[in-house]
Amino acid sequence: MKLVRESLLEFHQTGDPLGALNICPYQAYIDAIFHGLNLQKESYKVINKKTVFSGNFSISELHSKALTELPDNLTVYGDLNLYNCKALPALPNGLNVIGSLYLNRCISLSELPNDLKVGGILCLYKCKLTVLPDNLKVGEAIWVGPNQTELIKFIMQSKFKDKLKLYKER
Repeated sequence: MKLVRESLLEFHQTGDPLGALNICPYQAYIDAIFHGLNLQKESYKVINKKTVFSGNFSISELHSKALTELPDNLTVYGDLNLYNCKALPALPNGLNVIGSLYLNRCISLSELPNDLKVGGILCLYKCKLTVLPDNLKVGEAIWVGPNQTELIKFIMQSKFKDKLKLYKER
């Protein structure tokens, strides 16, 4: 639900008093996704149907089984750690991670969105992915495990070959 301050700010920006007072159905949808994860409402904001985290976003081991979806057009100004989110079948379209994206052991992921942007490291250790999308953007490196032979073979024959790093367990 909108705070009075947010409604007044929207009214000032748009000049639309009715729109400023309506509860955004998209906000309610986002709140429902994150409700089961016990996230503080202040940790994310919805702006023009884009969800923004201003800092690192990490799903704890306790909540990794509860995460089954993320909203489209999600931007994380930091790292996004989805370690062991075994029930997450797909990443959202329009996902933009300014930092690094850790998808270690996300075994239900079968593909990545074509418009995925990662400013730092993309860690795919123990994922079942075998290919990467053509329009994927990765700033630093793509980490995979030494046993992910199909994915390694694909990366070595793609434009991502200079970004490949083998992940070593400690």
